[in-house]
Amino acid sequence: MSARILIIEDEKKFARFVEMELNYEGYEVVKALDGRIGLELAESEEFDLILLDIMLPGLNGIELLRRIRRNSSVHIIMLTARDSMAWLAVQDNGIGIPPEAVSRIFDRFYRADESRARATGGTGLGLSIAKWIIERHGGCVEVLSRQDIGTRVSIGIPASVISPTLKASTERHPNLE
Repeated sequence: MSARILIIEDEKKFARFVEMELNYEGYEVVKALDGRIGLELAESEEFDLILLDIMLPGLNGIELLRRIRRNSSVHIIMLTARDSMAWLAVQDNGIGIPPEAVSRIFDRFYRADESRARATGGTGLGLSIAKWIIERHGGCVEVLSRQDIGTRVSIGIPASVISPTLKASTERHPNLE
């Protein structure tokens, strides 16, 4: 059984593009073209992931996120475009990162939790490599974290970097309408 993904995105062509890419990878996709319909679907059906545009008609993405979070722990990735940048944000409702550690989480080999040894996961390089790749593409990373509330990581990539990828994918799906 494939994972079910809900796309809540008002831009029809972009929603169709994402749907086709996810279908191509074997995911089951449901689309909602505004916030209110997205909320109804999120509350009435089970999804493994929600891709959520922040700027939506009917009900904006931030309010929609709050309402979904009241009754669900489904993973949500927020997307938007602003200032010629494409933004992706991932937020959790975990333990958060201590304020003194936030500025260091992208340092190589740094671990905010000293109890995490290599035996329990990772080398401490993942976030530094991710930040390096993002910055090499002209992007940036923002982190907002509150202890006992959670963490939001936002990644901005210039649209000019993403455009060639969209073009190649559109060529793979010539019937994108």
